[in-house]
Amino acid sequence: MSKLCRHITRLIYAAAMALCLCFCANSASAQPNDKQFVDSVLSLITPATPDTTKAHYYHEIAKTVYSSETVIKYANLALECCNPEDTTLRAGCYSCIIWASLMMGKPMDGIKTAKTALALCADNPNQRNAKMVITSMMANCYDDMNRLDSSLLCQTEFIDIANETDNAFMLCFGYQRLAITCLDRKYGEASVEYIDSLESISLRHNMSMHLAFAYSLRSRQKSSSWVDTVDNLVTAVAYIKKAISVYDTISIPTGMLTAYYGVLLSAQELYMRLATQTGNMAYADTSYLYYKKCDKWYTENGLTDFITMQISYADYLMAKKRHAEALRAVKECEPYLQDSMHTLYKQMYHSALANCYYALKDYKKALANRKLALKYMMMVNNEQTSDDISDFKVLTYSKRRKKLDEIERANIELKNQLETRHSRIILFITISGLALLLTIVLFLWRSFALKRKTNNELFVKNSLLSQQREEIEAQRDVLTVQTQNIEKINRRIMASVNYAQRIQHAAMPSDEDLKKIFPDSFVYFCPKSVVSGDFYYATSIDGCRVIILADCTGHGIPGGFLSMLGIFGLKEFVRTKEDALNPAAILDKMKAFVINSLSSEKNHYAMNDGMDMTVCTILPDNKVMKYASANQSVVLIQNGAIIRMLGDKMPVAKYLDSNEKFSTYETAINAGDTLYMFTDGIPDQLGGYEEGKNRRLLKINFEAYLLELSAHPIDQQYVLFEKFINNWQGGRIQTDDQSLIGIRI
Repeated sequence: MSKLCRHITRLIYAAAMALCLCFCANSASAQPNDKQFVDSVLSLITPATPDTTKAHYYHEIAKTVYSSETVIKYANLALECCNPEDTTLRAGCYSCIIWASLMMGKPMDGIKTAKTALALCADNPNQRNAKMVITSMMANCYDDMNRLDSSLLCQTEFIDIANETDNAFMLCFGYQRLAITCLDRKYGEASVEYIDSLESISLRHNMSMHLAFAYSLRSRQKSSSWVDTVDNLVTAVAYIKKAISVYDTISIPTGMLTAYYGVLLSAQELYMRLATQTGNMAYADTSYLYYKKCDKWYTENGLTDFITMQISYADYLMAKKRHAEALRAVKECEPYLQDSMHTLYKQMYHSALANCYYALKDYKKALANRKLALKYMMMVNNEQTSDDISDFKVLTYSKRRKKLDEIERANIELKNQLETRHSRIILFITISGLALLLTIVLFLWRSFALKRKTNNELFVKNSLLSQQREEIEAQRDVLTVQTQNIEKINRRIMASVNYAQRIQHAAMPSDEDLKKIFPDSFVYFCPKSVVSGDFYYATSIDGCRVIILADCTGHGIPGGFLSMLGIFGLKEFVRTKEDALNPAAILDKMKAFVINSLSSEKNHYAMNDGMDMTVCTILPDNKVMKYASANQSVVLIQNGAIIRMLGDKMPVAKYLDSNEKFSTYETAINAGDTLYMFTDGIPDQLGGYEEGKNRRLLKINFEAYLLELSAHPIDQQYVLFEKFINNWQGGRIQTDDQSLIGIRI
């Protein structure tokens, strides 16, 4: 869904770019049917028509038609015919080519054209408007390649030019673009600041179109929050409805219909997400109404965004359990899948087909389309990587040449220094030799005089050493006896610790018990010491499957004592179906139990130690999972995406407010989803694949690995993870207990 939301925002931005082109070219005429318009303009050209006039006719076609191939064709014809001194016309043609390249999914071609156009406008103050448009489109090309640093550089230059010209229209356009980039990079505060600027300027200058853009961006900012809550989605719907109401009060130019229908698509997508989050099909029906508003327009215009709309409609049909209709809706996109189309659309198409076939239990076709979707996803990544490598080669060549020159100069200086140093060394050796010879003579003379005195002193020292040796031998015998006693004590302690380990393992569910409750699951349990501060518990009560993972304060024997206390408490507090359906109540009872167990008015040993814990109750029949968490997070891999489920930021122990209660959260689950629960000993582990490095794994890197791990069968994941964590640790000391539980729904 996040990709769809981002794509719709770019759709609106592309329409705004078209409006900007019209503004700079002083052309806001309606766009007729491509073929009819092209034929009508070409009919005005005769053999006697001068080339400069032909260039203007060709440019009029390029800036008016929808088809990207047609735009590029006639923009190049205009460049061939125009006067080389007519920088305004040439800049306009280049702008058309950049826009068409972007729409065709060829941003690198757009960047090359943009650099040529900027060189043309560099020293011409009359081309500031064209320079702004080209700079903005160049930023969008970089953004399409996910090279956001280069994009931000272009956007900043755009804002500088707009401020120089005091152009409110272009300032709105620039702030809109910066807000989109910040939303892509999840810079929440910065995006709000730029949206505020866009809204303020739009209201001050009565620019309704940009005001609608501001509301649509606020909607995306709310719907793209880290936690996809119902409240955020409701707020996002309110903003998108405000954007639609602004559009309904103005006369929308034909060139801006793409933006209008893009906002309608956003409304459709938001209502569909509300239906998914709440299970209320009334939201899905509202989503369908917005789909019907867009259906005719996208079908008649044959735009690639018809694919986005149809896939969103298929999501609606899937929510209604109308799987066969959803499959037909997705297949209607096939005529639009051209070879020149951006591979992102092909990835979306085959991914949607795979979901439909999977719901229809045609697993063979589902697998085939899933492989195609993965192939196109890798192609998108490879295209970006190849462009980065090409820029890197150009950059590194100049750096290598400069570095070689510096090395050559340094070698010459070093050679001169070595020659000077060689002369000084010869002189120093000569003087040192003479001084050494004199010193040896003096030393021999004095040694002879001191030899007799030294012999006397040695005799006395030898006597003392003999006495000390006898004392040391006596002390050695005592130490030997003490060492033997210590070894006996260590053996007894280790025997006790090993027996404690057996008790701890007996108190926790065995692998066979866990498999009975969760057939597709595995547990990686690796204590830092023999006894662990981590523990887990699983049970099944009247169709409710409960899995619990905890991390006690400390590790080794102290952690082991706390873990046994926790296991005892869980066996008391997880007994009935009512307990299983309220994970937060389990944590509240455990918190009170731990505080009471570790506190006493009769002694002075009250402790604030406790544990972090996550309780998950899976209801497979209802396709719902309820969970509560104390200072832990749970990762759910769903449809190839990571869903991070955060709980409460307080432990199962004494806290600032001991009366504060834990919260139960609920999320929808589907067959094939993978749930991962883990303790912080894994992301906090020091390691690194590079020799000499010693850094933490970090939760963000570990979650990315879990996404990759979830693609493998569950019975292979234990071995793969064990190999991964051992490679990362690289022989370094384990810093904490490590536990990971994986469950395939």
